[in-house]
Amino acid sequence: MPEGEELGLIEDGSGAEESGGEETFAETETEEESPGAESETPGEEGGPGGEEPPPSRALPTELRKAFREFIAGNPEFAKRFPRLERQLTDAMFKTSELGKLGGLQQLRSAAEVLENHGGPEGIREMAEEVEASRMMEEGFQQGDPVLIDTWAQEYPDGFKMLVGPALEKLATLDLAAHDRAISSPMYQTLDRCGVIGTVNDLEAAIAGERYEDIAKHFGALKNFLMELRNFASKAKAPDPLKADRDKLAQEREEMQTERVRGFYGHVRTDVNTQVMAYTNRLLRQELAGRKLRVDTANRLRKQVNEDLAAAVNTAPGYADRYKAVMGQGDHGRAVGFIVAAARQKLPQVIKRVLRDFNLGGKPGVTGMRRVAAGGGPRTGTTVAGRPKTADVDFTKTDKATWLGSLQGHGEAWLKNGKKARW
Repeated sequence: MPEGEELGLIEDGSGAEESGGEETFAETETEEESPGAESETPGEEGGPGGEEPPPSRALPTELRKAFREFIAGNPEFAKRFPRLERQLTDAMFKTSELGKLGGLQQLRSAAEVLENHGGPEGIREMAEEVEASRMMEEGFQQGDPVLIDTWAQEYPDGFKMLVGPALEKLATLDLAAHDRAISSPMYQTLDRCGVIGTVNDLEAAIAGERYEDIAKHFGALKNFLMELRNFASKAKAPDPLKADRDKLAQEREEMQTERVRGFYGHVRTDVNTQVMAYTNRLLRQELAGRKLRVDTANRLRKQVNEDLAAAVNTAPGYADRYKAVMGQGDHGRAVGFIVAAARQKLPQVIKRVLRDFNLGGKPGVTGMRRVAAGGGPRTGTTVAGRPKTADVDFTKTDKATWLGSLQGHGEAWLKNGKKARW
């Protein structure tokens, strides 16, 4: 799986058939980046016509005095910027507060750490898990029976499977403690199964020399012990239901995997739509109305996709933040995160690819004609002789053309930027 697709960036969008037609990069969506203008009304800030800002936010006395003298001598300026003093005051206050918190870089690092751990909700969940783990550890240290109740209620199957091995482990660690632990449940079990009553009846039969009763009670006691031995042997045997439980667990895991795969697929689809639309818009702006052959446009788009995936996926911290965001299962947030990362890198990627295809800057007649004819970038010099396959750049050289020229004349782009002809 390509790295770009793995991290949910984009897939190869070159689905059009290669033909001799032409293609323009149509704009498929409208820009929504229109910062709202802040309304300015006189009398909201300190100074003439407004309230004094709090002392903690006020400008230094000398600066405030000089500013108000300037305003008094320039009434037209004061009318054009009625909130300037308040804005300057707020800006200086925010800068001061930012410095107290360690500066912008420190806050950015803290924000990235917060994002990598799932945001505020993820931090709260981690805190709850840490507290629960601490309480459990203290409970084990103190031997708190509440742990047993919680364990048995929340994980009954696991509790049942671990009680026996726990007793066996206790016997190896401290046999006396083991015997004390099982003494009460053992007596209750013997009483419930009738062993205690049988022993009492056997004692009475022996005292009365009732041999038939002695034989009957002894036989019952012997049968109980034999069944106990058989039951213990069966308990050590493989669990006959283990295969069913394993199958059920596997089915649950497959269902969860399918849900995750579906979530990733839906995110990738929306990301592809938005990123490709933005790519087309930037290409349309850079090409300034120039038309390309469909095969050239497809190669150009494919190269943009590959370079964009590499640029985004190798950005410091992106992979960790991506996993954290996707792990939250929030579709809108995941799409927004990936698209924002792509939009940040895409303008430079497109400029670089267009330069490689000799399409950068203003339309060039010679370069444009070469590209429109189906060729790749025209950089470097031409060398004679058929090159080795390992030296050929197949991002610029068509593989079918290369294979067709094995026994005759041909040309190919090399990885060093030069072009070979033979």
